[in-house]
This record gives sequence, C-alpha cells and structure tokens, in this order.
Amino acid sequence: DYVSFDINHVLSLDWWLHHLASAYRDNPFHMLTELGLIVLILFVILKRDQRRAPSDTDRLSEREQTQLIKEWQPEPLVPVALREQCAALKAAHGTVHVGGGTGAVVKSDGNDDDSARGEYINLSSHNYLGMAMNKEVLSACQSTIEKYAVGSCGPRGFYGTMDIHLMLERALGQYFGNHAIIYADYIGCPASVITAFAKRGDLLLMDDACHYLMTQGALLSRSNVIWYAHNNMEALESALQTVNEQCAQSNAALTRRFIITEGVFHNTGDICRLPKLIELKERYKYRLVMDDSHALGTIHAKGTPGFFNVRHDKVDMYFAGMDKALASTGGFCLGNKEITHHQTLSGAGYVFSASAPPFSCVAVQTVLALLAEHGKEYCRQVMDNATLMRTALRDVGGDGDDEEDGDTSNKPPRWHTGGGDNLSLISPLIHLRVNDKLFSDEQAQQYLDSVAAQAREQGVLVFTAVYLPQEFGIRDKSDPKPSLRICVSREHTQQQIKTAAKIIKDALVKTVVHVPKTSSSRTNDEQKQEEN
Repeated sequence: DYVSFDINHVLSLDWWLHHLASAYRDNPFHMLTELGLIVLILFVILKRDQRRAPSDTDRLSEREQTQLIKEWQPEPLVPVALREQCAALKAAHGTVHVGGGTGAVVKSDGNDDDSARGEYINLSSHNYLGMAMNKEVLSACQSTIEKYAVGSCGPRGFYGTMDIHLMLERALGQYFGNHAIIYADYIGCPASVITAFAKRGDLLLMDDACHYLMTQGALLSRSNVIWYAHNNMEALESALQTVNEQCAQSNAALTRRFIITEGVFHNTGDICRLPKLIELKERYKYRLVMDDSHALGTIHAKGTPGFFNVRHDKVDMYFAGMDKALASTGGFCLGNKEITHHQTLSGAGYVFSASAPPFSCVAVQTVLALLAEHGKEYCRQVMDNATLMRTALRDVGGDGDDEEDGDTSNKPPRWHTGGGDNLSLISPLIHLRVNDKLFSDEQAQQYLDSVAAQAREQGVLVFTAVYLPQEFGIRDKSDPKPSLRICVSREHTQQQIKTAAKIIKDALVKTVVHVPKTSSSRTNDEQKQEEN
C-alpha cells in the first residue's frame, strides 16, 4: 500500500504537534535544537528595527560643512618623521644622480645639487655580472614587450598567470633540479616564504646577521625565535642541544622547527657554512631555509649549494632575489612539489601581488641560459675581482704616522673587510668596518661617512650602508654595525679595482686614527649588555 500525501496535513497544527512529539521520543536533543533554531529565526524576522532614520536636525548645515572643510588638514602621505629621517640621510650620505644603466662605470648628469657631472667607478650596484645592460638580455626584453606589452594585469591566482611565468618556473626547475615558484617582488619574497610555513608556537633558529626582510618574516610568523652568533656553528649546535634537552624535560608538543640563514650575508658579505648546516639540520630534524640572493651567479653559477657541491634539494626552502646577478626584478623559491604548491595559497607575496611583467621573466631566462653556458667563467671573474679588492683594502695596523714611518707591527688593524678567513675573500659583497674594539659605533659612522664622501669626490661611487630604524633594538639580536658597502662586479677591470681601492684606502688612512673610546660613545651592544 502506498502512503498518500496531503499538503493540508503538513499545514495543520495537529500534524506539527504529532511530528514534534515523535521527534522528541526519537531524539529529544535534536528536536530541542530544531525548535530553538526556529524560534531564533522567527525572532530575527519579526524583530523591530531600532535604528532611527536621520532627521533634518541631524544633518549639518551648509555653513557647518564649510567650516569643517576649512579646518580639515590632510595627513601627509609620507610621515613627517620619515621625511626628516630621509633628509638627514641625504645630508649625511650625499646623492649622485646617475643617467643610463648601472655598469662598472656610471655617468652623473649633475642634476642633483650634491652631485657633480662626471664619471664614477661604480661600487654601489648589485649588478654583479653586468647583465643589466647585456645586449642579449635587452634584445630579449624588447621582443617580449612588443609581443606581450608591459604589464600582466593581476595576481597569479586570478588572471595574472601567463605562459611566460610558467616557462620561467620550468626553466628555474630545470636549471636547479627542483620545483620552483616565482614572486613578482623580492621585497615580499623572504617574509612570504617564512610565514607560509612557520606559525605561532613554531621554532626558528636564525643567524644573528640575517637581513631585515628575513627578520620581518620571523616577526610576522609569531614563531619563537632563537638568535645564534653569526656564522658560528658551535653556537648553533649548542642552541640545538639546549632546545632538545628542554623539550625532553618538559615533554613539549611537537612543533615545526627551522634553521634560517643566508648564503652570502647581505649585512656582512660572509659565506655561510652550508655543509655543517645541512649536517646539523639532518641530525636534529630541522628544516633549512636559506636566502641565496648574493651568492647566485657570483661564487657559483648555482649559488652556495653549487659552490659546496651540494644538491639544492638538501635546502628545504631555497629562495633568492632576481634583482641582483639575474638583472631583473622579483624573486623565486625552490623546494619539493608540496613546498612550492603550498605557497600558491599561503605565500602572501604570491597571492596578493600582481604577477611579474613578462619581459622581466624573459630577462631571467636569458641570464640563466648565459649562466648555463658561461657560468664558470663569469664566477671566476667575479671572485678574482673580489679577492683583489679585499686584499688591496687590507689594513696591516698602525695609524697614519706609523704607516708613513713603516712601523705598524704593534698596532691592531683599524678596519677589516669581514669574514676573517680565506673563504670570504671571494665574496663580491664587501662590508668594510672599523675595529669596534678601538672605535664606538658613532665614531665609526662618522669616519666611514667621511671616507665615502672623499671617495666620491675622487670618482669612486661608494656609500655607507643604511639600515632602517626597525632593524635596531630587536631582543637578543645584535644591532647592525656601521659599514662602507662595496660591491664588485665581473665588469670591473683590475686597474679600476686597484684605483678605487687606493682611493678608499688613502681616505681611510687619512681619516681613521686611533682615538680611545669614551664612556659617552659606547656601542649599542655594550649598552645592551649593561642593561641586561
């Protein structure tokens, strides 16, 4: 027998009472939940709107509107404090208005008040291979612009992905032997990679000299950060052992753990100890994150892993900027398939930024092809020039009078070019710093600013390193030290390097003299130690 259906039964009160009673017998909790939801829906529908419609008395009169408009003062797009800081930096460091590309020699057109017209030996560009003005690269970019125009319209996940982007990711994967994902802007790349994987409660062991973008990524991830002494593998191993002991005693929950470092450090120019890092990360079960922007195409055609003859898949998250040796813009990240695919939804710089212009992607592909063919020769030229520059700038000790007399044996060196070992001699990024045992940070900054100004007056384009205020005062992390930043490229001739080094060293000998540190000119690190 078939049960007949009558709509009138459903609309009747008896049917609903019978249904509720039956439902209550079968499952009282379910029935009460349904009843509560029905009551809530009826309440929301029948609730009277308490908002009062604006009346004429609530509206501003024309006179009041005019008065408010006159009184309104818009906030500046650039905060006043930041403008003052930029003006102070300009006054301290000076400016040179450069026309044309950034090669080994640049020309100033004298359009700035502080710059004179003339040629400079360029020691201020990260164009390590000279590819920014390479004819093959420029020709490939021009052809791409003629075909694709300039922009790519939107984010990769929306409608910004073009065949050029996919071709570059495949080219990077084939070149390095791992999966790749590209970012349109390098500034967002380090923080995006770190925050895509590290979250609140996770643990990051970071080198003390990691640059600002990586530091911001660590802070944005809200993970627990332990800073270890710069490039000190004993300090890192000690920190790893301490973490293991604390976890064993407290029986803490398992979290994601990362070691974060750089290949060639942006703030020091030193080369990391990659083989030891890989040994430690595998022994203690950590993931290794590395920014290799300054090593790629300089110490080796495939960066720090290539220099140490290590496979790139040994570095769990390997990223680099394409705005240095690759002569373009943006950045990329290498990893296994899961790591790169995860960033398509979790990498903020990938998800929310417009995709890279097609011509910039073609520029990178062209440089990769040149590196595949001539990389060994290019890197040898860069490393030879870097070694020559560092050797020529070396201080044997003494002061100006001692050096004239030839007596420098009993005096410590007044400045150094970092590293302290033969490995760092080949790094093309040189941070010349004065001896912090002899001079305070304030004295060092004054000396180096003076040296840079003297060098520019004699045709060497060099500046002291500039750090953001946010890079200072981070708990348990050393503040950056004043330095004269020198960038050596493949295009520099030996004569240009010798000339520039002599000008800089003569200015150093003239300017940097032994003056005992006063109590009022202590370094920031000394003040921190006293406070602790």
